[in-house]
Amino acid sequence: MNSNDAASVADALVKALENPQKANSMQSRFGDQRLWALGNSLSVFAARMNPNDATKVVARGASVVLKALENPKETSSKRQLCLGRSLSALVPRMNPGDAAMLANVLTKALENPQETNLDRLSSLATALSALAARMNPDDVASVSPSRARS
Repeated sequence: MNSNDAASVADALVKALENPQKANSMQSRFGDQRLWALGNSLSVFAARMNPNDATKVVARGASVVLKALENPKETSSKRQLCLGRSLSALVPRMNPGDAAMLANVLTKALENPQETNLDRLSSLATALSALAARMNPDDVASVSPSRARS
């Protein structure tokens, strides 16, 4: 498979993640594993792409997964686990700047005092640790200034 073919498949995988109607219909057929499978597959095809194109498509996919992960209405612990695994599969293909941007979003969700769902908090923290491993050291130190001061 050449880079262009991999890019076409990766784009289709991101579109599947981005389409909530398709996500709901596939959810009933494939269960919570669908999200993990799409994220994992996206990571595999990104490895066969031009690195610049791969980081862009992976950032799109990770952004979709992150939105679902940080959604307070998302309460299924199994689904949250699959979302976290999907994001973790994408992180190694991300550039450090995108990882830092997504980590800032996750940090805000973790700092929400109204968030008490332990499964969600655990999934968010696991995803944050995966992102931190990909970030530049200076970005890791600046992710949560409010926590650093306390």
